[in-house]
Amino acid sequence: MGITGLVSWVKKFHPEVIVHFPNRWASANFTGKKVAIDATLMTNRYHFASRDGPFKGKGEIIGWYNLITEMRAFGVQPIAIWDERGTREWKAPEALKRLTTRANHLARKNHENERLIRLESLREVFKEFQIMSKEEKDIIRAHWETTRFMFMRPEESENENELKLQEHHLKNKIEFSNPLPTPPPTPKRSDHDVPLETVRSGLDKSTNIETAGLPLTPPPTPPLPSGIAEPSKAAQLNSTLSEADSEVIDRVVGMIDSLAPLIQEYRDSQRGTTKKEDEIHLTLGMEGGIVEMEEEIREWIPNKKTTSNAEGQDRSKEEKDKDREEKLEELDYALEELLPLNQISETPRQMALSREEGKIISDILSTPPLPPFKSAYPTLTSKPQSEIATATSEEPSEVYEEDPIERLDNLIKFELPMVKSIYERALDIPSAADHEDCKEFLKVMGVPVLEAKIPYEAEGLASALAKNGLVDYVATEDSDVLAYEGPLLKNISPITSTLSLISGSKLREKLNLTPSEYLDFLILLGTDASPRIPTIGPINALKLIKLYKSIENILNNQPNLIKKLKNSYPSISKENFLKLIYNARKVFKELPLIENFKLELELGLKQEQKEWNEELIENYLKDKHGISFIPKKYEL
Repeated sequence: MGITGLVSWVKKFHPEVIVHFPNRWASANFTGKKVAIDATLMTNRYHFASRDGPFKGKGEIIGWYNLITEMRAFGVQPIAIWDERGTREWKAPEALKRLTTRANHLARKNHENERLIRLESLREVFKEFQIMSKEEKDIIRAHWETTRFMFMRPEESENENELKLQEHHLKNKIEFSNPLPTPPPTPKRSDHDVPLETVRSGLDKSTNIETAGLPLTPPPTPPLPSGIAEPSKAAQLNSTLSEADSEVIDRVVGMIDSLAPLIQEYRDSQRGTTKKEDEIHLTLGMEGGIVEMEEEIREWIPNKKTTSNAEGQDRSKEEKDKDREEKLEELDYALEELLPLNQISETPRQMALSREEGKIISDILSTPPLPPFKSAYPTLTSKPQSEIATATSEEPSEVYEEDPIERLDNLIKFELPMVKSIYERALDIPSAADHEDCKEFLKVMGVPVLEAKIPYEAEGLASALAKNGLVDYVATEDSDVLAYEGPLLKNISPITSTLSLISGSKLREKLNLTPSEYLDFLILLGTDASPRIPTIGPINALKLIKLYKSIENILNNQPNLIKKLKNSYPSISKENFLKLIYNARKVFKELPLIENFKLELELGLKQEQKEWNEELIENYLKDKHGISFIPKKYEL
């Protein structure tokens, strides 16, 4: 969104062109000023920032109320500008980036769904493990220490005669009273996997299993205590197995049979991090119809019933919401078909969950069993002060560690849902109906509402109004305003942040570039209309522009840049890239005509200058959105 990396570069290398206003709208610079707000972007931000609670789904309305109330309190006049609904062909590259981001969120949400199923299964298996006898646990832990359960059942496709011979061999070795439980489906065996039958045949032989080539569980496994590391101890455990009754053997093998596939599934789920250049992304030519599909979903407005039956209206809305959810599922399925979502890496928070999951498995199966765990939050007993002082000074402080089963429960109930909710919120894109509600509410608040017609966008219309003196600032997080050489006002939300003003014209003067050079410099960084050439950031782009003056000259003199471009975007030729560059130039050079907006803006500002009808607004919020204010007598 906007010019890639521009604002960060300006903050680092040219902070002198940024003016900060820690007092926000209370600053004298804003009194009586008109501020055009990119309302499409702000509504989206409020939507994604909304949390669970009594006002879930009302984040946009509450966000707008707080912002407009604050601005009006200090005599600042807001003007809200929305994008007209519909597809802007020149934004195809940006749409693909947006869909790639959605694919990442989708993959990471699915990753957590799979983790939840696995953790719940592990929880059930470990509950059974906890009630096993000490002898049975010792056997299982000994095999964990020597094999890390890197063994699985032979696949169905293996030679049936071989399977029969193996089964016959096992029956001759051990007599079983009960059949083995059927394990859940497991991944294919790797070269390091040891057949599950090795476990059975090893139950009555004092043989040591070779572990040199076996990979460990991904997280670090604590070293074996000195007592269990002795070969004699492992040999003792193996030698006693032949003396165990068949029920014990069945329970041990059944437990390993249940744990092994789950632990292998955990291993297979590890994705680690991915280098930026190796990240998967949609490119031009492979998107099919998903751009149009997403636009349709974004424009989804439930039809309103004319019936006065409230129950019928609610049912109609539920049906429409269900239809939209089905459309979202179609979109996500199409993304899964286009991109290998299982190759998307974990985020740092997800990697932390994976480390904890692996450590829990390792802690529960460690040998010998760890000492009894203390509660994570021990109850302090009352002791005389002198006794406490003596104990503190003479004895080492006791370290309290939470039981791994409790940690597993915490992972399932709290930590995993918290991470998963991040991606669920990101996938919950606002619909046109959400935007229409905000437009209607702002009109009730007396805020002028304008619409940027296709092919223009809100920041383009706002910049045109600013260049013609009809507004003083353009409030948005979209750095495209700087390409129009407009006054970009950032951080208008949340209300606790410091406002920052960057003037596009002052930035151009500071860089000592002509208008055409300045525009090409920004386009070279990457825009919504054109991709960035890999390895070309602001520093290199500025050097190239000052040397060659235009993007065409740069490409003619630096053919290696085209190779870099094709490596990242195989479907883009030099001619196609220059076409996208032309589209970007056209977007920033051709501003919308403002004559059609002058009268509309003047009428809106006159309406806004009237006294604010607080009662009307409160009644509207209560009746339309179920939002009520706390009466002043109850305020603290």
